[in-house]
This record gives sequence, structure tokens and C-alpha cells, in this order.
Amino acid sequence: MASNRFANNGEAGAKPADLIPDARATIVAILERMNMNPSGELVSSFMELFEPEREYERRFSKPTKTGRVITVDPYAERIGYQVKKYMSLSGEDQSFIKAAREDGIFWRGDDMAFFQKVCDQNMIMKEIGVSSYRTKAIRSLKNLINSPRKRAA
Repeated sequence: MASNRFANNGEAGAKPADLIPDARATIVAILERMNMNPSGELVSSFMELFEPEREYERRFSKPTKTGRVITVDPYAERIGYQVKKYMSLSGEDQSFIKAAREDGIFWRGDDMAFFQKVCDQNMIMKEIGVSSYRTKAIRSLKNLINSPRKRAA
């Protein structure tokens, strides 16, 4: 019998190849491969650290070229990617991500230099307000678009 860690375990007509892990099971599998104890507390902390599932990340089925129907779970795939990348970061970078999360900023697996810029811009937006920030950002983009460009000779 398949493990109950799989989200579609027990669905009518489900075959072992059709059983795909949900986000929690994905995290458990990654941690087990890293020889870590995937406690419920650790799994939950990852689920809270990363951005929750969005509507466009819901599990769906699609036919393949051979006519077989497969199930895809974009959210579980994203969470798996983020856990692997997070675990490869230094302790300092992991702490920065946790601190940003406490400020309401989600890390989406970006490289740390880019994420630092995201955090900086987020803090500026909080200081001056969303409306002012948007106005300033649109003005900057218009200036960039309308600026004369050097053409290659």
C-alpha cells in the first residue's frame, strides 16, 4: 500500500505511478535525502517560511502525448525547490530570509543579492506608502523608456 503522505492516495482509480506527493510530503522526502529528521515541527516551519499556495499553483491533471493523464502540483514543486535552495545557503543568509519573513517579505528562491534589493525596496515602499511608491516607480520607468539610448555603431 502506498504511503499516506501522498495527497491523492486513495482516489478512485489511482495507480501507484499517479500518486504524487503534496508539499508536506515533498519537504519530508527532501529532508530524508539530506539525512535530516523531518519532524512535523520542521516541516511546518518550512511551510510557514515560504509563500502559501496561490490559486494558479493548484494541482491539476493534463494529458501527455501518449494519451496518459498525469497530475502536476506546481506548489509542491516550488516548495521542493525552495527547501533545497534554502538548505544550501549559509546560516547568515538563512537568518536574513527568516528576518525578512518576520517583516512580511517572502523569499521566492531568488539569489541573495536580488532578495536584498527586494527587501530594500519593500522597506522604502512601507516608509513612503504604496501609492507614492507606485507613482515614483512609474515615473522612473517612464524616464528610462524615454531616455536617449546609445546605439551601437
